[in-house]
Amino acid sequence: MHNRRKGLLKYFSLAAGSILLSLWLPHAAFAEPVPVDSLLPERSEKEIAAKWNQWMKNAHDAGDGAFAEIPSSKSPYRAGKLKDGYLEKGLNAANFYRFVSGLPADLVLDESLNRQAQHGAVTIAANGRLTHNPVQPEDMPQDFFELGEKSAGSSNIYWTTSGTDNVLVRSVEAYMDDSDSSNIDRVGHRRWILSPQLKRIGFGLAAASNGKQDGYYSAMQVFDQSREGQLDFNYILYPNKGAFPLDVLRGIRPGRYI
Repeated sequence: MHNRRKGLLKYFSLAAGSILLSLWLPHAAFAEPVPVDSLLPERSEKEIAAKWNQWMKNAHDAGDGAFAEIPSSKSPYRAGKLKDGYLEKGLNAANFYRFVSGLPADLVLDESLNRQAQHGAVTIAANGRLTHNPVQPEDMPQDFFELGEKSAGSSNIYWTTSGTDNVLVRSVEAYMDDSDSSNIDRVGHRRWILSPQLKRIGFGLAAASNGKQDGYYSAMQVFDQSREGQLDFNYILYPNKGAFPLDVLRGIRPGRYI
């Protein structure tokens, strides 16, 4: 028993000595971790102003209208087609937000994705509500619905009561804001637009007057991952470090999105 107690005392003495040693270690041993850089560029105020004037200064102007071919969300259903200039403003808005975030601002419109998004917008408008899982109207052709359903399941979707300005631009602004209570915990719409793999996008737009949720429905195809090459980055900030245009954080037009 005496030997065991002596051994225990020796153990506790060593332990106490270890505690005292740790208390006297220099503070350098517990230095703060070195911050990890995003590796993405910070845009200067001059650079941002130049892109704003190029892409966003007149972005909300609907010009001479949205449609080259009018869509129909009632039978007989028609996908319709947006005017090139109207589409380009939506593209420019998406590229502007990528630019201020330090990402490549070189997204392109894909004709097949525009066509798909038009079918999606019409199909959602025919349902009269925002949904990624539309129900097929009884009088809608099967092939039309299948393309519309595919679009609805692979798009950011937006609804607004007014089509007097460029709805595509307003939709991109809403997706980037992404502060709706059902989205703010993951900001998924914003993350799709700022995806490092994104290269090709498409937009669709259709009106609904069916007594349910009248207004304009827009679909933005964002599930593309066709960008070639590897982007060197650690993380993406929004707002980005450095200069950032406060104008993009103000005046988001009322609307809904999913």
